[in-house]
Amino acid sequence: MKQTPPPKFNDHEYDSYADSDLWDLPSAKLTSLSPESDLSTRVLIQGQDTCSSKVDLTKFDFRSALNEVLGLVGFGLVNKELKFLKFVEEPNFGPGYPVETVYVTGEIVGDVGTLKGGDRVGPFVVEGLLKDSVQSDSLKLPLTLSCQEYPPGVNIVPMGSRTAKPFLTTNLIVFAPGSDNVKSESGPFVAQGDAMIVDPGCRSEFNKELAEIVAALPRKLIVYVTHHHRDHVDGLSTVQKTNPDACLLVHENTMNRISKDDWSGGCTTVSGTEEICIGGERLRIIFAPGHTDGHLALLHVSTNSLIVGDHCVGQGSAFLDINSGGNMSKSRMELYMLNRPHGRMILESVEQGPLIWPTVVVEGVTRLKKYSELSTAEAIQANCDVKATNIILQGLPPEVYALVSTHKVAKELWERIQMLMQGTSLTKQERECKLYDAFDKFAYHKGETLRDFYLRFSLLLNDMNMYNIKLEQFQVNTKFLNTLPSEWSKFVTDVKLVRDLHTTNIDQLHAYLVQHEYHANEGETLRDFYLRFSLLVNDMNMYNMKLEQFQVNTKFLNTLPSEWSKFVTDVKLVRDLHTTNVDQLHAYLGQHEYHANEVRLMNERTSDPLALISQHRLNRTPNRRNREDTILKAIEAGSNTLFDIVAYTYADVDRAYWIPAASNVRLHVDHLAHQNKLPAGFSLENFSGSCSQFTAQLQAGKL
Repeated sequence: MKQTPPPKFNDHEYDSYADSDLWDLPSAKLTSLSPESDLSTRVLIQGQDTCSSKVDLTKFDFRSALNEVLGLVGFGLVNKELKFLKFVEEPNFGPGYPVETVYVTGEIVGDVGTLKGGDRVGPFVVEGLLKDSVQSDSLKLPLTLSCQEYPPGVNIVPMGSRTAKPFLTTNLIVFAPGSDNVKSESGPFVAQGDAMIVDPGCRSEFNKELAEIVAALPRKLIVYVTHHHRDHVDGLSTVQKTNPDACLLVHENTMNRISKDDWSGGCTTVSGTEEICIGGERLRIIFAPGHTDGHLALLHVSTNSLIVGDHCVGQGSAFLDINSGGNMSKSRMELYMLNRPHGRMILESVEQGPLIWPTVVVEGVTRLKKYSELSTAEAIQANCDVKATNIILQGLPPEVYALVSTHKVAKELWERIQMLMQGTSLTKQERECKLYDAFDKFAYHKGETLRDFYLRFSLLLNDMNMYNIKLEQFQVNTKFLNTLPSEWSKFVTDVKLVRDLHTTNIDQLHAYLVQHEYHANEGETLRDFYLRFSLLVNDMNMYNMKLEQFQVNTKFLNTLPSEWSKFVTDVKLVRDLHTTNVDQLHAYLGQHEYHANEVRLMNERTSDPLALISQHRLNRTPNRRNREDTILKAIEAGSNTLFDIVAYTYADVDRAYWIPAASNVRLHVDHLAHQNKLPAGFSLENFSGSCSQFTAQLQAGKL
């Protein structure tokens, strides 16, 4: 049936365009049958059980759908035999649910006529009868991917990409006409090939499937990119690796933003209006700025099918990337100018500047020509200069018009507007400098959680990516890890030992580190500090960086926190720092770690005035032996976790002070373990495992 033409828009230029007729199969939406529906009224479709593994067609109201379909073509429901033809699942283009179509055949009338040469066919015809007869066999897809072929030989393959929400995929478009569809085309083509792919922008986990598609295509392959965003170019390197002979077609502004890591092979820059020949099919390149200043579209000439890149999306609106020249106002203005009489000359007035008025010598005096003295071509150009200025001014919002209305030259006027509305290249350069500076000065905020730190760092990286600022993955990872505060040092060291910072990303680093956030917040032990320091000294030795022993020892001792000051002083009094090494210093200090931690806990309590009030309650046992006796009583009473022991030992102390008390209990349990004083049935392993749950249990109010 012939589809209804689109409505009029009361725009003379739009309404005057007459397109050829669009023919499609009549269709109607299938609705589910209610449980109480009369079985005798149901329509039986011969062979409908052949797709029962995918969908149960007996649950749908075919009678109502057939009435609607036949009504579209002027028939009532007929008692003819209806046959199930096929069940078509649309690929998951997202974000909505894919469309599923059931095709049913039945002879109602004999001759239905034939389509005229200029008529077009819709997607239901292509997915149904027409596709069966002319479907291309040249494309071999991996089993994990699905596609839609429209028109025949043009395959749309949704692939997972780094696109913007709510979408998950970007369409890879594959032109593989096949030998049966090849027509003889001649002309001044900018490129010719046996196959073409458009926008290979899949994520890295789909590189294998992309490589299989490219490997199955002819070697004479054209790669066409609509614009430079990552969800359209991420797979370029895979394409080039699979087929080094492939040729890239791209706009110059886009090519300037594609890195050599993505593509270093043959490239032809285009600007629009050029034509390509793929397997005998003619395609026309269309310059379509707006989304970016290098955005291209592609027209399949024989079917008037247009590939629009990111100019149109299935939900919401395509954003304007102003950092890449995105400017829909400029795009609309250019299209409007080009559609006026002498449109090219009007546009050149904006881009190149106005007519340089010629001069004439009159009685020995040189003066500018009057308008009436201009040649025909000069007069047309002068008129175009005025029209260009008027067109720009008429489209401005009032607040911008007030700032630029004194400009009479179109080129100067437009440059001024660009500076006001989207910023100059100098402004962009200043923004890039600020981002580089922000990256260099990025620092941890006191009291910040790991997640907040990670999100803030990720946001900075995202801003830098928008400006196409390239950073090595190793550089990003090193900055992320080295900016974390000192309590993370042990876990940062672990990461550097077990992860390849050239390939790991910060999402993976965050996922690893967050598992240890509880322990990082507990503070670094002397052993952890010693190991981290020794690792640094070892690395320096590997690079033959010589340090005096006195210098190393002094750095080690002076970097220890204040609770170690008494013991550091003792070391300096009894040890010769010119001959002692760090291992000996650690062995000596390790004997006093328990007492140093006692000092730290006391400092933490006394630094808070509220803690002073309850200090006598925390210290209700006068010495270490009495405290440890209380802990042993707690264990004998059945306490075997950190929370249970703290709850027993400090039952009459405000819960607000249980966290420092917990640190105290851990030290005492460790000391009892070294003295072999813990009861035989007490599991030190289970006790250690319960420490990570202490804070959660405390917050939950468990007793």
